[in-house]
Amino acid sequence: MQRSCSISRPDHGQAQLVVHTHSSYPVGHLSTAYWIGLRKGDVHLNLSSPGWAKHAWSCVFAPWNAEATVLAYHFERFSAAALLDQLVRCRVTTFCAPRPCGAC
Repeated sequence: MQRSCSISRPDHGQAQLVVHTHSSYPVGHLSTAYWIGLRKGDVHLNLSSPGWAKHAWSCVFAPWNAEATVLAYHFERFSAAALLDQLVRCRVTTFCAPRPCGAC
């Protein structure tokens, strides 16, 4: 059976490598689209780094399945004011970000 891996952050502790089968991985795409509320025509912005499962699900697969547009916003250092400007300027309709961790 073929498998793929992604990185997931548990509620507490260090990041963990998660192994998926080709039948379990799509569940993340569908549940992400549902939880975010993605619909056709939405402009979606997700804050997560490549390598995390959230990045693949929320930046690629869920919006793709929902026929939504993904806004890619590059920044060197996080600024809430600059991010808010982008949300307004680009008319973002759905937004997803990981919750802050204790180390943030």
